[in-house]
Amino acid sequence: MKKLLLSTFLAFFILAPSAQAANLPILNPDFAIVPTQCSACPCGFAGTLQLVQNLVNASISVAFILLILIITYAGALFLFSPTNPGNREMGRTVLTNAVIGMVIVLSSWLVVDFIMKSLYNPDATIGNTTKLGPWNEIIGGTGEWCIVGKTTRSIYSGEELGSTSGLGVVSGGVTGTAGCPTCRSISGVSCTNANSCTLNPATADRIESLAKNYSGTFVVTEAYPPSRTHKAACHNDGTCIDAAFRPATYDSKNVISFVKAADNQGLRAVFETVDCKLRDAVRAAGYKAYCRDDGGGYEAISGTHFSVYSN
Repeated sequence: MKKLLLSTFLAFFILAPSAQAANLPILNPDFAIVPTQCSACPCGFAGTLQLVQNLVNASISVAFILLILIITYAGALFLFSPTNPGNREMGRTVLTNAVIGMVIVLSSWLVVDFIMKSLYNPDATIGNTTKLGPWNEIIGGTGEWCIVGKTTRSIYSGEELGSTSGLGVVSGGVTGTAGCPTCRSISGVSCTNANSCTLNPATADRIESLAKNYSGTFVVTEAYPPSRTHKAACHNDGTCIDAAFRPATYDSKNVISFVKAADNQGLRAVFETVDCKLRDAVRAAGYKAYCRDDGGGYEAISGTHFSVYSN
């Protein structure tokens, strides 16, 4: 009778945690400690927060699995040593310590949860539309998943803003008078404005190589001399262009493909769009992208395009 009761007791403690463990993140074949968004690059702010969250989830999963094994071991000591006081006492101690350890693990989570809920209102909204939700789900936000290298330019502080005929127009910027006496015509790629279709020779070589090796089709919508005032000084020395796809169909896949192709030619392509959801998708993959709601001049973007720089 005692063995029956003990077996039932042991089975309860083994099966209950096992049922819980079935939903543990670490047992999910798709679970990864390093976020997929920054698996191929150094994690930025959002990526680091998600990495910490994944480590916490994995640790709790491991704790549950260890609890199952320890309880099984303790139960075996009880079941197979009914007349051995030493083993029974050892089993009792092991079981007690395992339960205490798991209580500590879960209590620590509850303490953090209580503190975080005390610091902010989970029912608050952003822009009266989106609820913040549980604190442990607030991970990425608008932070960068990857650490992206940024080129420092003494002539202008901040990300350069390109403009084209009807695309990304920015007024009141640098006009420049240095010019580009060595600029030459671009070949192998179409220009939408024949009067703005020359570049610094080194930049022209890279753009032509990009047009030759990129699988899609793009056009140069602004080169040198600039057809209007730009905030980016590179438009005044022929070292950057504005470019757009033809046909003008954009998704995260072809945007990232173009950025990678430009990088292979020693160019830096920055995606600017009126579609903020597309911007978010490109950013989530670890690439720079901007939309009107980024402010800082990007609210002037009036059409989806790339600003392509030779530095």
